Amino acid sequence: MQIWGCVNTTTGWGAQVKNFLVSHGLDPHTPDYLVNATYASSLTSAQVIDLHALVVDPSVPAASAQFDAAVWAAANASERLMLRNFLSSVDQCYNAHYQSESVCQCGTTADCDAGAGERCENNQCLQSSGTLATCPFIRFDATIEPHPCCGDKVLEKAANEQCDDGNLVGGDGCSADCKLEKGPAACCTPGGCIDMKEGNAKECSARSGNLFYGKTCAELDQCGHSTQGGCLDGAGSCHQPMTAAQCERDFKGRFLEAGCKR
Repeated sequence: MQIWGCVNTTTGWGAQVKNFLVSHGLDPHTPDYLVNATYASSLTSAQVIDLHALVVDPSVPAASAQFDAAVWAAANASERLMLRNFLSSVDQCYNAHYQSESVCQCGTTADCDAGAGERCENNQCLQSSGTLATCPFIRFDATIEPHPCCGDKVLEKAANEQCDDGNLVGGDGCSADCKLEKGPAACCTPGGCIDMKEGNAKECSARSGNLFYGKTCAELDQCGHSTQGGCLDGAGSCHQPMTAAQCERDFKGRFLEAGCKR
C-alpha cells in the first residue's frame, strides 16, 4: 500500500484525511493515525495514513468499514463521507496495483520459469531474449483450499457460528468469535446519534449508521453532532428542536437541553 502510494497524505482524499486529523487534534494520538512510511518508492509520501489505526478492520469494504471511535465521533456528516471516499480510493489503488508486474527475484534458475527459457543472473530472472522477466507483486497458490472460519463473512452453523460479519472485531453486533452480541448500544448516523436499549445492527445499518455496543450517545459525544433541545426567546416562546448555536444566532434566546416544558 505504501509503495504504491495508496495511503499518501499529500494529494487527493489522503490529504483531506490528514487535514481533518490535524485540525481536530486527533494526531498525535495513540494509536497514531499518521506515521512515517516504512516501505517507500517514488510514489510514496514521507508521511502516510495507518489504516490499522484509522479503521477497525481494513479488510472490510469501504461502505461498511467501522472507523476508530475517536475519529468517527469527531467527524461531521460531510467529513464522514470524506473518510469513506478515502477508503474507496485506497481500494481502487490496491485493485489497480496488486496484479502489477515487477522484476522476478531469484536465488537460482530453479526460481525462474526454466520451461520458458528463463535463467537467474544477479538474483533476477532473465528471459531467453536477455530482457528482465516480470512477476506479479502477489502470487496466489492454486493448491491452497480455503477453510471456513470466523470472519470470512460466511455463516457456518456447523462451526457454531451465530453470525459472521466479515471481521474479527467485537462491539458491532457480532463478537470476535462470531457470537451475537446483545445489550444497549449507540447508533451513529449521518443525522445524529440514537441510543438503543437493545442494539440492532441491521436497524442501525438501515439508517446508514455505525453501531457501538456498550456505549451511549453521551459517551460518544453525540457522534460529533450538536445536542438539540429547546430555545426560549425573549418573548417567552419556545422553538424546538434546535441547537444551542441556532438558538443564539436566530433568537438570542436561552437554550434548554432538556427541551421546553409543555
